[in-house]
Amino acid sequence: MPNLIPCFVINLEKDTQRRSAMQTRLAKLGITPTFFKAVDGRLMSPEALESHVNRIRAQQEYGSLSAAEIGTSLSHIGIYQEMVQKNIPHAVILEDDVCLDENFATYLNTHGPGSLAAHFAPTQAAMVQVTHITRGKRFGARILGQTKNKAVQASGGM
Repeated sequence: MPNLIPCFVINLEKDTQRRSAMQTRLAKLGITPTFFKAVDGRLMSPEALESHVNRIRAQQEYGSLSAAEIGTSLSHIGIYQEMVQKNIPHAVILEDDVCLDENFATYLNTHGPGSLAAHFAPTQAAMVQVTHITRGKRFGARILGQTKNKAVQASGGM
């Protein structure tokens, strides 16, 4: 079994069916994820939400953000904090409704021409967003390999 980049999955505690389905999908790909308890922005007070958002900047870069989107962002930040605390140099963060290509594990391999690691120097800080969403790409985008399938596809959402 190859060494894989650690994989976190953001999941609302109440969404046990999504968690189970995601665990099954990833197991079929040979990936053992760490589930992260998602922040549900819809349950936060307006004051708590606003304390985490610069509305002017968010509007300029992303458009208006819903409470659920703010909660998801806070969940990502929570994983970044965990990575720093545990000295995890790199990881893949997935949301529990993502549809993955059958070759997705290839991207997580720590070695090999199709891996994310092959595209970045070990000392290079990088945030790679593999997404079907087109907003918020202010730093540009590039293709990290040739495949007839998409690595991720839209699948609904909250």
